Amino acid sequence: MIERKRAEEEIRFQARLLDVVGQAVIATDPQGKIIYWNRAAERLYGWSATEVMGRSVVEVTPSEDLVDRAEEIMSELAAGRSWSGELEVRRKDGTTFPAMVTDTPVYDEAGALAAIIGVSTDITELKNTEELRRSEASLAEAQRIAHLGSWRWDLKTGEVWWSDETYRIYGYEPQQFSPTLETEAEILHRDDRHLFRAVINDASRKNASCDFEHRTVRPNGEVRWIHRRGEVVREERGEALRAIGTVHDITERKGVERELIEGARQAALGEDVGGAINESGNLQTILRRCTQAIVRHLDAAFARVWTLNEEENVLELQASAGMYTHLNGEHSRVPVGKFKIGRLAEERLPHLTNNVLDDPRVHDKEWARREGMVAFAGYPLIVEDRLVGVLAIFAREQLPEATLSALASVAGTIAQGIVRKRTEDSLKAYAARLNQSNRDLQDFAYVASHDLQEPLRKIRTFSDRLNTKYGDVLGKQGRDYLERMEGAAARMQNLIDDLLELSRVTTKAQPFISVNLSEVALDVVSDLEARIDQEGGRVEVSGLPNVEADRLQMRQLLQNLIGNALKFHREKEAPVVKVYGRLLQKREEELNGEPAYTGVCQIFVEDNGIGFDEKYLDRVFAPFHRLHSRAAYAGTGMGLPICRKVVERHGGSITARSAPGQGATFIVTLPIKQAKETYERG
Repeated sequence: MIERKRAEEEIRFQARLLDVVGQAVIATDPQGKIIYWNRAAERLYGWSATEVMGRSVVEVTPSEDLVDRAEEIMSELAAGRSWSGELEVRRKDGTTFPAMVTDTPVYDEAGALAAIIGVSTDITELKNTEELRRSEASLAEAQRIAHLGSWRWDLKTGEVWWSDETYRIYGYEPQQFSPTLETEAEILHRDDRHLFRAVINDASRKNASCDFEHRTVRPNGEVRWIHRRGEVVREERGEALRAIGTVHDITERKGVERELIEGARQAALGEDVGGAINESGNLQTILRRCTQAIVRHLDAAFARVWTLNEEENVLELQASAGMYTHLNGEHSRVPVGKFKIGRLAEERLPHLTNNVLDDPRVHDKEWARREGMVAFAGYPLIVEDRLVGVLAIFAREQLPEATLSALASVAGTIAQGIVRKRTEDSLKAYAARLNQSNRDLQDFAYVASHDLQEPLRKIRTFSDRLNTKYGDVLGKQGRDYLERMEGAAARMQNLIDDLLELSRVTTKAQPFISVNLSEVALDVVSDLEARIDQEGGRVEVSGLPNVEADRLQMRQLLQNLIGNALKFHREKEAPVVKVYGRLLQKREEELNGEPAYTGVCQIFVEDNGIGFDEKYLDRVFAPFHRLHSRAAYAGTGMGLPICRKVVERHGGSITARSAPGQGATFIVTLPIKQAKETYERG
């Protein structure tokens, strides 16, 4: 006990020497009771030495950090080592501060822990300095990452300051030189310097803030887009002291904006041109709408489209919009290879120039100068390596390279539209001629057959009278001549009747209704019952669907097909005719691109007859064509042509499969439901 007291006295003596030290020195016994508290500790913690003696250091300077790290600290001290670390501690008034603390163990002569001396220092200022440095470093890093620099301009001294990133944004090494207002003006793009001068004047005279975008030219010639923002700082009396602000490199954003704008513009242009191409009207009207869309979306002074006259190898002006809308004049017909337009057609390559006055291809320089034309862009219109025309625009402002991309996006549509419209016009003209020809043929067939009836009736009437009154005196040869004449007249009557029947497919057509083909086929078989019995054959009917059709013409169709099957049977073999059907799914495509399925049926008339060589397939459906002599098989050769006429009127098709001696199968394909245009056509 005496030795411990001596040790404590020695500690207190040594600690008194530390009163003059600026750091807080606190000594505790092994249980943490305070045995020394120097003057610096009084100033730092706010407790006097008298107030804290004998009290627990944790109670006097409470610290959550100390509680959390107590085990770590005691472990070091127990091992005879000092412990140092940063702790958040509390003063007497409850305020906290960061302290750098070092605890050192003191042992007696027996080696037992006698005391612990703690030295603590307020590191608030140091922490603030470090935090400031970290903040500045973080700010600089953030500016670098965001391409965001800062600047300051002293309105009284004129001094200008840039952050490191501001130097980099303008293309210089940080702190490479001391910037001035003249420096800032010089690095701006020449077309944007007026903006900077206006801002300087406003800041100097009106103390106004600024927020604008401009271009800057780096030392290597690269042009960058900058967003500049600034505001004026004033003293309490309102006098302007300085202007501060930021510069932000927005080149990438501008690029994205241009791409988005260009994409939207191309999309709108493509939509308008596509809409124009799909509208009704003649070719010139459609192309005029296309040129109007091009002028509207590409800021052109005027736009034109020429189409190629292949026979004359000349480009003919079809549409013009903008400042010129006329289609006559010097450039209404341009030979391929002549002038700028003809060269585009000859070379088949797009072309863009932003200096038409120096372009050797521009024929009339005086016109370009007078009208203020600056730029030209042209695009050949090609479909499957075939030139169909040329698209061209003139502009009073420079055109970006993206203009060619925009023209390319619609050139194909316009070229396809030209080809399609020409094809449609050609088909319409052909269809009109064909319809007129069919009408003329039907009229001729109907009138001719009626007109032929009267003389034919007279021939047959007088032939009958001649046979009745003078048959006995004509002699054998005379009666033979008379029989031949009557046979010819009968055949003529059959031909006229069949010709009338063919014309009636259209002229005497009935409306389409729901028709049960099985019922129709059974009615036909019933009508042909005597003939079937005579030949010793049979007709099998199964699986025929209901269709929208002209019932009488369906009866006529099946009667002709079944009748032919019975007629063209093999000798000494009873005819067997099978009539059956099946449903199909015909895949079509709706306007929205989605697949749609329309019901289609097939009707089969299959026989075991003599058949025919399929190389004559086209002939069997042609009027008056026969594959066999009249002596072998009676008929006019009009049955199958009438069948084809009936099927085509119903929007279907007819064909056959056959081989000599192996029978024939006639296949009729019909829609289950008739389309509106088929009704109108019928």
